[in-house]
Amino acid sequence: MKFIVIGGSGEMGSAASYDLMRSEGVEEILIVSRSAKKENLHPKLAESDKVKVKNMSIDDPDAMAAEMKKYDAVVNCVGPFYSTGYKVAQIAIDAGVHYVDIADDYDAVERMQDPKLDEQAKKAGITVLYGMGADPGTANVLAKYAADKMDSVEEIEFFWVLGASDCKGKAVWEHILHMNTDLVPQYIDGKLQQIPAGSGSEEVDFIEPFGRCMTHYVGHPEALTIPHYISGVKRVVNKGGILPKWVNDAIKVQNLWGFTSLEEMEVDGHKVTPRKLAMELWSKRPPQEDLGDYQSGVKVVVKGIVAGEPTTYTYDLGGNTSPGTGIPASIAAQMIVRGDVDVKGVVAPEGCIDPEIYLKEFVKRKAVIYENKMPTNVLKK
Repeated sequence: MKFIVIGGSGEMGSAASYDLMRSEGVEEILIVSRSAKKENLHPKLAESDKVKVKNMSIDDPDAMAAEMKKYDAVVNCVGPFYSTGYKVAQIAIDAGVHYVDIADDYDAVERMQDPKLDEQAKKAGITVLYGMGADPGTANVLAKYAADKMDSVEEIEFFWVLGASDCKGKAVWEHILHMNTDLVPQYIDGKLQQIPAGSGSEEVDFIEPFGRCMTHYVGHPEALTIPHYISGVKRVVNKGGILPKWVNDAIKVQNLWGFTSLEEMEVDGHKVTPRKLAMELWSKRPPQEDLGDYQSGVKVVVKGIVAGEPTTYTYDLGGNTSPGTGIPASIAAQMIVRGDVDVKGVVAPEGCIDPEIYLKEFVKRKAVIYENKMPTNVLKK
């Protein structure tokens, strides 16, 4: 198997590339970047004969498509995905090569759900899998894993926390600010609704070392995808928060004051984009407060009916953000090339990834997932 990883020298891309490099049956990984050099990669990637590097830009679609044709699948790790996802997926379709990305921007997914793109991918006989990171990604697969055990599913809640100290690079901060801006999609009472980002504050218990953390509505794509693949569900929401709490509170205030806006404004004769300014400042790690040493935690709660009883499945996991995001894309890309995924067209994780196969591979990478099942009502007449 041969893979091309676009953005494979970045934080998430390096994790995906490293997992591919270590995987049995993978012969070659081409890391594509605008300016990467092999000697500047993670040392273990730089030392591997499997790994090659080529400097190219996604803004040169003809050259990129020609390169993609030499490989079995493309893993796209270049963000922000609301500006890169559709573009790279289209190039992969033109090249006739399977595509996987780690998109977590809701509007990127809205673009990927274009029926024309789906038709083109099916015609090309390839799988275009978007949102295959941690959340979305592993979280969606866990939701499907629980749903498959239930007679019916009523609601699915996705919760997450992310350590500011684990946020490296402007692309990560751009995503954080983007999902905390304006109105964001949530699936409530059986319909898609637009809810103010930062609203719906809720304290949630995560596994140690996180404990009880404050979350709020954010712009993630699960509400756009889950109802298409898990029938009957009436509520799909995503709430997240940044640790430590002062960072989370600061971002909410910035949203209220318009610092996450993309609308240009004039200041002293110069045009300024508030979000670009905020992103620049956050990526420089503000020195006035301690960012702590937090990583990331995910919680998935699935409520439904099993054998006539209201039942809840809860899944918890945590760890470093980069491998938690990059490894799922690597596993999924290998599953597609091996033939473990038979769905063609444009699809979300819960629409094509077999939970049993995926989770077996995921825990082989020393991931730990805690599953709890309990009746939500134990009283009997």
